[in-house]
Amino acid sequence: MVKRMSESKEREEFPAQEMDRIDIEDAHAALREAEAKGTILLRDIMEELGDA
Repeated sequence: MVKRMSESKEREEFPAQEMDRIDIEDAHAALREAEAKGTILLRDIMEELGDA
């Protein structure tokens, strides 16, 4: 029974890891798009305003 719980946990962690990987890829794509458009990152604006 312990083995089944471990296998179940592994199955739950894999989709979470996959979702994290997709989120990271999406974030990188958004940064590339912002750089290509010449837009300013919110973080940079916040630093300029002293809110960061």
